[in-house]
Amino acid sequence: MEKVRTNQLIECMRYIACVLICFIHVPFPKPFSSYVILTGRAAVPFFLLLSGYFACCDDPVRKAKKKLQDTVRIVLTAGAVCFL
Repeated sequence: MEKVRTNQLIECMRYIACVLICFIHVPFPKPFSSYVILTGRAAVPFFLLLSGYFACCDDPVRKAKKKLQDTVRIVLTAGAVCFL
């Protein structure tokens, strides 16, 4: 059974950080451009910090094993697609 995310405030802050990170790749008019890029770049470590909050679980060994299996599966799939 998957862990239910109960802290909606942290999830909302994570969503806002994700949107700010996406703004790095969008061209804005000149007066706002530097401010938006600066804010987006500051949101990157904040987003990683908030994502780490949800990475915790009761059984870290089981969680790490599952993450490793998922990563290997993704890398092998991407490698096969690139090879083709």
